[in-house]
Amino acid sequence: MAVSGIESEKGRSVVNFTLLARDRFNLTKQCLMSLKRSGCMRDLTVTIFDDASKKETKELLETWCEDNYSYKVLGGVNHPFHQPVASLPIPGCCEVKQIEALALQSMLMTWYVFDKYGPFCSTPVGRACMGEDVEFAWRIAADKGKLGVVHPAVVVNTGITNSFGEKIPGWEMVKEQCPSGVLCE
Repeated sequence: MAVSGIESEKGRSVVNFTLLARDRFNLTKQCLMSLKRSGCMRDLTVTIFDDASKKETKELLETWCEDNYSYKVLGGVNHPFHQPVASLPIPGCCEVKQIEALALQSMLMTWYVFDKYGPFCSTPVGRACMGEDVEFAWRIAADKGKLGVVHPAVVVNTGITNSFGEKIPGWEMVKEQCPSGVLCE
């Protein structure tokens, strides 16, 4: 196995550890526990590829990721109203900005996370912009979880009107972020 190290912003060696997993529950658990006990987690980027494991191993991997990386949901873009409260640099890539609310148009999470913290609250028929995502975010925060958004954005938000054609709150800021040549309406 070849492992390459790179220098982090603080001068520490940072290593990308990649784990390929398919079942083999005991071996997978032993590997993850060894990583945790080693004390080197702050210097590692851990990438886990699960090749369609059965339930026991799949749940082990999901739980381990939940426990060791407290970001429960990531977005590719967010409404400009939701300013970051912290930032996690990912060397050579981007950064994940921690936010307290994440707009519904771009959320990436496991089904495990959705089943645990969902569903989104219902909006009455004929209404929009009622904060369908707010209670969902509060449930995650109450469990000491985090919401994050990738920066720079990897998704373009082009919606400045709601389902009824009315301008959304902060539509001017959304339009300002829209790249030139992209229709924003």
